[in-house]
Amino acid sequence: MAKGTIPGLLIGGAIGAVSALLLAPKPGKEMRSDLSSRYNDLCESTSRVAGSVSQAASELVRSASDKASTVVASAKDTLGTAKTAGQDVLDEARGHLDETKDTLKSEAPSM
Repeated sequence: MAKGTIPGLLIGGAIGAVSALLLAPKPGKEMRSDLSSRYNDLCESTSRVAGSVSQAASELVRSASDKASTVVASAKDTLGTAKTAGQDVLDEARGHLDETKDTLKSEAPSM
């Protein structure tokens, strides 16, 4: 459903109900009673719709929060893996550098 469908239906229904009551030939007391009854029905319907929308919004927020937590956890794992791999490469490069330095020292002519 489109965003404005439910409010549009509620407003249209209310306008139609009030118009029908006002145009129908009834005594004032009976018309007031009908208007009051229709008003109460509309309030109950609005409360039900508001509760339903609130529940759906809460579920959507909970779902989004769960998915965000999953993404954050995955990103942390990936970062940890990358950090470990980077440290391994750095350690290996230092080892090669130390070997090269030792080789140069041993092969260099004594001064």
